[in-house]
Amino acid sequence: MSGRTASLLTKLRAFGQPVINTFFDYQMVAKDCVNGIRKRPFKSLRNLSIFGGGVYMWYTNPDEQSYWSQVTLDSNELILVSDAVRNPRSMEYMKFLWTDCNRKQLKYVNCGLFSLVIKSPQPTVCKSYEYECSHLKPGPITFFRRIVDVGVVNRWFYIAKEMEDYDINDEQLSKATAN
Repeated sequence: MSGRTASLLTKLRAFGQPVINTFFDYQMVAKDCVNGIRKRPFKSLRNLSIFGGGVYMWYTNPDEQSYWSQVTLDSNELILVSDAVRNPRSMEYMKFLWTDCNRKQLKYVNCGLFSLVIKSPQPTVCKSYEYECSHLKPGPITFFRRIVDVGVVNRWFYIAKEMEDYDINDEQLSKATAN
């Protein structure tokens, strides 16, 4: 063998040894996992279920486009209903969403397993002193009051709740039943 070939083989062995060691390490981890599953099957099933649920939630986390698609779809459904039977609470909620959207006050936040739509206390385009002063900015206490919607598993919960009985006007229904 020439000197060049010998040095190449030495480099290959030096590169291959850590790969082989890593393979054997993972083989030992796999054997330990199988032994742990055999020893405590219910704990393993619980952990696997939690992990699987987390992965499912991560893959089905709704995005900002799905939120605005849902808002548009529900707005169109609401508009198709007559004023006499339209639920005023649902209509006010849709007006609130579109007003804040036009003011650029709604922000989408992806939290990994779920998503939030949060109302910003000031428009993103407004840069007045009132909105820039750190002493006047809202604190963490108001964070939960500013949540507009929560999305999990391709579903937006607050908008679904507000649109639940969008075609039932309680005032009209109570007048009709009183007569």
